[in-house]
Amino acid sequence: MQFKEMLNSKLTFDILDENTNYKNVKKLIKSEPSYKLITSKTEKKQIINQFIEDMKKLLIQHKKLPIQTDSLGNVDRKKFLESELSISEFEKLLKEKIIKNEISWEEASRKFSSDPRWKNENINESKRMELFKDYMFNLRENKKKEYKKLLSEKIGLNEDIRWHDAQHLCQNDERFREVQLPDRERIFTEYMTYVQEKIVEELTNFCNEAPLITKDIPTDGLEFHMFVNKLNYDIRFQRMCKHPDRRDKIIKNRIKFLKFQFEKQKRLEAKMNNRHKTNHRNTSEPWRKGDVIK
Repeated sequence: MQFKEMLNSKLTFDILDENTNYKNVKKLIKSEPSYKLITSKTEKKQIINQFIEDMKKLLIQHKKLPIQTDSLGNVDRKKFLESELSISEFEKLLKEKIIKNEISWEEASRKFSSDPRWKNENINESKRMELFKDYMFNLRENKKKEYKKLLSEKIGLNEDIRWHDAQHLCQNDERFREVQLPDRERIFTEYMTYVQEKIVEELTNFCNEAPLITKDIPTDGLEFHMFVNKLNYDIRFQRMCKHPDRRDKIIKNRIKFLKFQFEKQKRLEAKMNNRHKTNHRNTSEPWRKGDVIK
């Protein structure tokens, strides 16, 4: 930790730039006591390279943002970049210490108060609290995403499963237990809505691909229902058999679309043929009634 503090204090942003590399930094700090405390060359190189990488990211970010000025209107590039680096270090602290289990702001303050990254003078308490809340929100959202993946693995596109059965399937998985109790059933309900929409989408895709569906298929009566039975070979069709009205509507819409496309193409070809005949007639008749032949 002393080594990182030394890097922050010794290597100010008016010294470093986008071209800084490991050798440059080593020359500047090799006489520092904290540099000599770390005996592993590999560890020192890793820390320095990470510091340089973070600094370069902040420099790039700074170029994209409006120029920061102090109360007198003077550019305060150093202060801005140091603040951004402190924020980056604070976020790293959260990632290192809070991996799975959520904790409150008060508990985090007690646990991490001895870490210099927690009480950095470049970040006030309101900013720290804001960063902490954002991190905890993202942590919860990531857990919810993993839980949704679990539902997809265990349930797939089975729309018949109920919440009680889903709990039994998922209860031994860590991704299920990590989600807060009130969110578990709510996310399951959202997932089942997605399943219903996905089943409809997949049947639509099947109808667009199926070679058996053509413009010549009748859209009502016994002939239509006899044709529909022929599509039972595909799982995407089978999933919608519990909703025959919606299923048949999707199939009929595809047939009607194919008919519309066919009629449209016929009209276009007829128009082109008429134009071709007109042009041919004009070129084969060099004179018209009323023309004077010399």
